[in-house]
This record gives sequence, structure tokens and C-alpha cells, in this order.
Amino acid sequence: MVSLAKMQPFWYFNPPISTCPSGEQIVNGGFETGDFTGWIETGNNQEITSFDPHSGAYCVNLYMFQSWIGAIKQELIEPISYSCIDSFTAWFAAGQSGGDYLTITVTYTDDTTTEWTEFTGADVDWHEINIKSHLDEAKIVKSIEFKMPAGSVDVRIDDVSLIGLG
Repeated sequence: MVSLAKMQPFWYFNPPISTCPSGEQIVNGGFETGDFTGWIETGNNQEITSFDPHSGAYCVNLYMFQSWIGAIKQELIEPISYSCIDSFTAWFAAGQSGGDYLTITVTYTDDTTTEWTEFTGADVDWHEINIKSHLDEAKIVKSIEFKMPAGSVDVRIDDVSLIGLG
């Protein structure tokens, strides 16, 4: 006779398999390669710079020249659902003038988007953006884009990070 008191639950022998990706999902989020590896330049006015990065040696500077606006975008290697995201953040700061704006666009696998604009404040200090707090909880993220809205002068971005729970 088998004693039920000594039997292990089913999951003890077959642990649940996570479908969430694990670890960092953004390629080159700190721009430490010194170039745009992992990023798509979707405007004409963006540069990797060593001017006052948030951490490491580099950050990206988006700037406006005449009517050209800088922008960068990253398509995730593996789209990720909201429930699989531990954290999704970025740091940004005004360039040398202070008082600039940054527009963030998240695109989902159904091609809908969430878009909002952040203000740097009147200073040139670094500010953290909690991107996850803006996401649609029922959607799957496929890309992130940072761009300057018309009227801004220059904005720096660094340490873009999306950590999966897997």
C-alpha cells in the first residue's frame, strides 16, 4: 500500500516551465559599444556621446537641427508580455540647455502603440522613466522608440533596461 503522506506533488517532479524571457531584453541599452548596435536610427540627428553619461562611458544625444529631429528605436529580439516584465526603465536628461522633452513610443505585437512625453525639468540632471507604468497590461511589447518632439533642443538617453521575469 502506498502512503499518500509521502507522495510529492506533481510539480515536484515536473517544475513549471516559464514562458517568460529572463534577464536583460534590451541590446546595448547603456550604449557602451560606442555605437548604435541594437538600435535603429529613425531620424537624422542622434549621436553617441561621452558628454556626461548617466553611467559608463557613453549615452545617446538626440538633437534638433533645422526641422530634422533625432530618434532611436529598438525592436525586441523576443516580444514580451506585460506579465513577464520585471522592470522597464530608462534615464534621460536635457542636453546643455535644460527644459526639454522626450517622446516615448511603445509598439505592441498588434501594432497599436502607447505614446507619452516626458519633461526633463529646467535642469540638466538625470531623471528615471518608469516605462512599465505606462504599458497596456493586456498587450505584448515588440519595440521601444525615443524621439524629440518639435521644439526641443537636445535630450540625452542612457541605461535603457527591460528585465524579463523568466
